[in-house]
Amino acid sequence: MSDQVGLSSSSLNSIQSLGRIDRSQGINQKELATGRRDARLNIIAELTSKSLTDRASDLATVKNGINEGISTVEAARTGRTPRGFLLYSGHSR
Repeated sequence: MSDQVGLSSSSLNSIQSLGRIDRSQGINQKELATGRRDARLNIIAELTSKSLTDRASDLATVKNGINEGISTVEAARTGRTPRGFLLYSGHSR
């Protein structure tokens, strides 16, 4: 009897693929367990996340400006004066 086992190339490829899947699964399990991803493994996601966070901050600033503008227009439409202006100018209603 022979001590060696012969495998076809497709069987060898399948075993190598299973090894890669196993390593990938180990990395994914580590990321899930720690809640962190290795930046080297997922640099595109890191950069996309930063870009989206920056964009969200920019949009929040624009939204605040729009809300202030709406409040100013509503105050002008109803004839209201901000309290701070009345206190500063020394006048009362």
